[in-house]
Amino acid sequence: FVTGDTLPVKPNGTIERFDLRTGGRIKWARGLSMPNALVFLPSSDAVVSRDVGSGTGLTRVRARDRRHPQLNWARLDDTNGLAVDPTGRWLYADRTFSRDGEVDRVSIANPRVVQVVGRLGTGVAPDDMTIDAAGNLFIAGAGNGRIYRLDPRTHASCSIARGLNLPTSVRFGGAGWNARALYVTDAMGHLSELTLH
Repeated sequence: FVTGDTLPVKPNGTIERFDLRTGGRIKWARGLSMPNALVFLPSSDAVVSRDVGSGTGLTRVRARDRRHPQLNWARLDDTNGLAVDPTGRWLYADRTFSRDGEVDRVSIANPRVVQVVGRLGTGVAPDDMTIDAAGNLFIAGAGNGRIYRLDPRTHASCSIARGLNLPTSVRFGGAGWNARALYVTDAMGHLSELTLH
């Protein structure tokens, strides 16, 4: 998990590991500015987003060199949700403060290659996202209370749920949870279960 997603912007953010058995925390990386979403690449390197500020980009933290984060590894501003595709070739990022709910794809091998794969519309304010085994993205629309499904290959998207109050994150169920359901958290502290058909 990440810490330090606060104002004023300072390089005091961290990536930390939490031991579920002991409750202990270990700092995995330091020196990050406002880290928000966190994903691990197939190489075990970490990538964090930063959803506030221009010129901030995505930050990559190499597993073998955690003391020197690569700021602006991919040059995308106002990024929030992150997901790695099932092939391990692409990193997806949504942009909270884009006018049209933009979702981009970054080549992990060459992060200068960035392509727009979807535009969810005005007022969406996309927050966190997840991806299924088929490569479809599921995105929380914090601005309009909806959850979206986006096929990055065809650029087709649709709203699959609405009427939620500031949804912030979406995840499929893991151990002990319904693996076919999508779980949504919101800014009020609620957890909702969406059954996909």
